[in-house]
Amino acid sequence: MKLSFILSLSKDTPGALLLPLTPHGLFLFTVNYQLLPVFKTGLTKWTDMVVLIIRGAILNFLTYHQDRRRNMNARAYEDVLRRTFDNYCQMPQNIVYVENIAEWCQKEGIPEPDTEKPVKVISKGEAGCKMIVREEIPDHIVDERINAMHIRGQVENVALDRADKLDSDEKKIVFLFLSEYALGLSDIEDNELLADNWAFDEMEKLGFFKK
Repeated sequence: MKLSFILSLSKDTPGALLLPLTPHGLFLFTVNYQLLPVFKTGLTKWTDMVVLIIRGAILNFLTYHQDRRRNMNARAYEDVLRRTFDNYCQMPQNIVYVENIAEWCQKEGIPEPDTEKPVKVISKGEAGCKMIVREEIPDHIVDERINAMHIRGQVENVALDRADKLDSDEKKIVFLFLSEYALGLSDIEDNELLADNWAFDEMEKLGFFKK
């Protein structure tokens, strides 16, 4: 990411200032006095520099946070997750939000090699079910899962592109839950393509794709 401004330390001394404002890199600030008339009001060069640094830091902070990848907040979809979950786990069930599912599983003594897993379903038999959800799911993790589903579908049918149906965060997180749940079904047995197909069929039945 690059950020450039135009300003100067004095009317007759154009120049540039290289500052490590964030841990994400160095940012070059080029200079042209005319764009900052506030500096014509008698500020010293050192005062100009202080104002310059503060202004640059604020703008850089705002730009960085505007550009960073968005996270999906899973709690915002708890109602739809719970309604969907109720269709498949009639016994006592609950939803647990965690920062990292693999780390939570390690503490609980449950194997989970996927360090970026967004949703995990744990069946306890007669004791019910538990859905473990990563509370903040980065967009790139969601995109990777949807893209993988798209590729698997293309292998089966090159004309098939179901990713377009997942046109909202709500549909995406429901699909992630259902495809994860399906992997535990005896007739699917960890076959991800079959799990994808099952998840889409269930979403169709539940009315997610009604126009």
